[in-house]
Amino acid sequence: MVKETLTYDIARRDALEYLRWTQSRRGDTILLDNMFFPLAVIAACLWIMFGPVIGIPVVVVACVFLIKFIRSVIAHKKQNSGIEQADFHIGREKLISISEEVIYEPHIVRGFGDSDRRNYKEVTVFNFSVGSWRLRPIDYFYTWSKELKMTGNGIANTSLEGEEFWVVTLKGSGDICAIYNTKFFKYVE
Repeated sequence: MVKETLTYDIARRDALEYLRWTQSRRGDTILLDNMFFPLAVIAACLWIMFGPVIGIPVVVVACVFLIKFIRSVIAHKKQNSGIEQADFHIGREKLISISEEVIYEPHIVRGFGDSDRRNYKEVTVFNFSVGSWRLRPIDYFYTWSKELKMTGNGIANTSLEGEEFWVVTLKGSGDICAIYNTKFFKYVE
């Protein structure tokens, strides 16, 4: 079998896509966990029904949550603007394990005619000595490859503990942004 050639530019493109996805999840969480909007509605109702004596304390609490919300949005925008300047390191690491983990991630699940907010979800995680990489819920990985375009299940099914991977980490934080099995990919600098 001929191995697919992996370059820094290809790995960087995949890693930036992963970073954009993680940032979009954080943005969704900021909006779902925001308590300002319901408190503002409650404050307005209490003010109208009982006057400012009852409404003002709830307005103060709503303002505290508004300040927290504005700070979160500003920090999120600042992180988004820095994504394109990110620098990465590509190293060879052994896969320690693949696990299923339940994580806290608020999200909306839409069904037929209704929707439901859930706070936890089960995800597949690839564990290396330098950190962990979470399998994202997308249709295909390695879409740039002519022969090795894979689903998340395909990556999990072709990966065994102890195999070596090309691991793309974000310089500075060490977060893993992309992985490539060395039995399928050869890295060329």
